[in-house]
Amino acid sequence: MKTYRKENHSFSVVRYSNNMLRIRIKPTFAGDIGDSFMERLELLNEPTDYIEPEVNRTNGELSFRWQDMVCDIDVNQMSLKITGKGNVKDLRCQATINKRQSSFVVKTAEDEEFFGLGYRKIDSLSLKGKAYKNHVTYGAAYGPQPFLYSNGGYGLYLNTTRDSYFDICSKQPDELLISSQEKEIDIFCFFGSPKEILDQYTALTGRPYLMPKTGYGLMFIGNEKETQFDILNDAERFLSEKIPCNYIGLEPGWMDTHYDVTVDKAWNKERFYMPWWSDERKQFQDETFVGALRRKGFGLSLWLCCDYDILWAEQGRLNREEEIAEEIEFEFYETDFDERAHSPIYMDKITKRDEPWFEHLKKFIDDGVSAFKQDPAFLCNDHPDRLYAEQYTDKEIHNIYVTILARQVYEGYKEHTGMRPMHYTGVGYTGIQRFAPSWTCDCGGREEALMGILLSGMCGHMNMTCDLDVKTADGIHFGFLLPWSQINSWASVLQPWYMESKMYEIFCYYARLHDRLLPYLYSYARKGNVSGMPIVRAMPLCYPEDAQSFKANRQYLLGDYLLVGCFDHKIYLPEGKWYDFWTNNEYEGGRWIETSWPENRGGALFVKEGAILPLKEEGEDSITCHLYPGKGSITLYDDDGITFDYEDGKYVETQVVSEYGNGNCKVRITWGDEGEGSEFDKTKMTFRTAIDDMDVLIQTEI
Repeated sequence: MKTYRKENHSFSVVRYSNNMLRIRIKPTFAGDIGDSFMERLELLNEPTDYIEPEVNRTNGELSFRWQDMVCDIDVNQMSLKITGKGNVKDLRCQATINKRQSSFVVKTAEDEEFFGLGYRKIDSLSLKGKAYKNHVTYGAAYGPQPFLYSNGGYGLYLNTTRDSYFDICSKQPDELLISSQEKEIDIFCFFGSPKEILDQYTALTGRPYLMPKTGYGLMFIGNEKETQFDILNDAERFLSEKIPCNYIGLEPGWMDTHYDVTVDKAWNKERFYMPWWSDERKQFQDETFVGALRRKGFGLSLWLCCDYDILWAEQGRLNREEEIAEEIEFEFYETDFDERAHSPIYMDKITKRDEPWFEHLKKFIDDGVSAFKQDPAFLCNDHPDRLYAEQYTDKEIHNIYVTILARQVYEGYKEHTGMRPMHYTGVGYTGIQRFAPSWTCDCGGREEALMGILLSGMCGHMNMTCDLDVKTADGIHFGFLLPWSQINSWASVLQPWYMESKMYEIFCYYARLHDRLLPYLYSYARKGNVSGMPIVRAMPLCYPEDAQSFKANRQYLLGDYLLVGCFDHKIYLPEGKWYDFWTNNEYEGGRWIETSWPENRGGALFVKEGAILPLKEEGEDSITCHLYPGKGSITLYDDDGITFDYEDGKYVETQVVSEYGNGNCKVRITWGDEGEGSEFDKTKMTFRTAIDDMDVLIQTEI
């Protein structure tokens, strides 16, 4: 990375790709420009290619020039001007840096709207006119991200783990102010449509994780007072009631010490007895309650909480093992003052210096556990007096802590089993999407959860869900029309068979509908895995030129074709034709409508014209593709569902293109090579028209 010194500042402007520009400015009193903390942690991907500029230096000015872009910097005024052609939008910026903080101001247009910033407690997709702090906080901001984009064709990512502040035209109606505690400016500029910007952002910070196929189903979390026999009875009841469910989870009561955050946690022997011989003689593992669950087709999930100095395990990544060994001897201080550091230190009696936190989870995996729920407790806590390994403070570590933790579990599980982990978190920061799915924590399963999922999706976090509201029809509707679903019965009795009969009927319908949607959801999960596009898509992400979409806060697209309305009878239909999933009635888009739905349903559900909707047949392993009038296409994806072999090309993609209308329906299928573990069987895929009863003419290509 070339740097240029001028007027007591260092400057670096690097073009990572056609539509990604990185700008760095650092005063000399703060040292030289080097790798950022995110780069040292290896949480930013290296660019595939640099595009070298022509650099002109004149008195008081630096000019970086490419064929279609120019970045001019007035060194004396610390102002920047980006101009370009095609996707590159003109930007006017002002930088300010002192010993306390840095700020970056972008001049905005009157008609600009802004979106992003991750999961926080707000009630609108549009961020304009407000100010936000990016600090992981229980309740207020579980998953903040220092990233946003404008419908004006650009996005900005502030590369920092420290707290940052975004004032979006609140104090000044024509200014976007971005500031942080850093003594430098390090900002990425992306250009293009929202989809293109999200593609670039996730190429930089990591593509969304492809969960195991079972992860895109239902997780039932039992009451924390339940025993192994209660859990097994729950499993048996799910089977007898024919309610699709893939995992059953245990809350903190599974541990010998309640809410144990240490690495010495063990099974509660009174509730969940694991005989000693199951450790020594693996053939007896099937005789444990975990083995019984597995035979019934259920994975077991364990509640976890962590208050561990995970940075010790990052020493190898930071390339400082020898330096640290000379610098500090690791010990647990008996006083609350560390004279070496001349500052208070958090007395961590949990951390084992030479042992990553994941190590103690191996014994539970060996017992047959297949999933972990990472609770936000402790992870959201501030530790102003804590000194982490390498003498990093909480200001540097707090926000990024859970991302590092998720990576360690992801990589540890992968190395230990060769399988994809189902390790999900309740909080997150930049990069969390590449290592773990998430749920929206303790905010319930209604409007706040919906907003959290939409905001996270606009920042590339694809695999999100909430605690399903099983008490209301609209809560069930929303909770099952997500990538995956979770019932949290922690202190309650939320088993569906204890519901009032009408609500139970609604629950069962949606649970089975979600299961039938698996081929559709898994195909779009793979699409998001390679492009950053979420499964749950906020309307501004898909319709950035439609101002009405900015107001559509109670709806989203599920994949390309399903439009889900939540908690409101009023819904916005974008341009084109839409079909009511419940009635097949046709509607013309480009307008708001008042919707209704059958008494035994919980919300509006529309299908876009040209849709190809693959649904599993209940109780069978066949798939029926439901075709809707218009032209459409879909890439159906499948793999073994559990390993990482898909990364080596062991998967199958089937291209389906349809043209349906005027009394004709033609389908062209391009079969891919059948990968290992694929469930796509040409003889078990059928096609039917959803609206009219007509024959389908099928053309196949190999």
